[in-house]
Amino acid sequence: PWEADQFAELQRRKAEQDAAEEALAAEATPTVAEAVTQAVKERAAAESGAPVDSGALPSEAVAAEGPVAEVMLAELAAEEPAVSQMWKWGTVAAIVLAVIGVVLVAWGIAAVAAAGKTSRVGYAGGGAISILGLLFVGAGAWVVFGNLRKRGVI
Repeated sequence: PWEADQFAELQRRKAEQDAAEEALAAEATPTVAEAVTQAVKERAAAESGAPVDSGALPSEAVAAEGPVAEVMLAELAAEEPAVSQMWKWGTVAAIVLAVIGVVLVAWGIAAVAAAGKTSRVGYAGGGAISILGLLFVGAGAWVVFGNLRKRGVI
């Protein structure tokens, strides 16, 4: 008996869900593009006096409708994702990183020159600093060029 009650409840919920889905499908409205296309077809039919085929639009009617193109472009613009301005800050940070890398390279060269031929530690330290500086310059350049390429500048 308790299983029958649960089964009846499940059937009732499924019926309600199906009814709700059918109601939503019946209320479905056409998109803006479909509505504009239908309006252009109706206007072309009214102007020419002949019924317009629902499958194809006359090219003259499409060319004459400037607002149609504007509506479609507005719809496309609404669908595009918003562009963040963070790429500018990323580019500035990458340029700062590259400048720090140039300073490190210069500092490493100065350390190697100051070490002379007597200190192996000076050569190793100066070389390590120079390599680190080159890595900074490379990372900064990579981020700058990547950001600018994504924006279409390069």
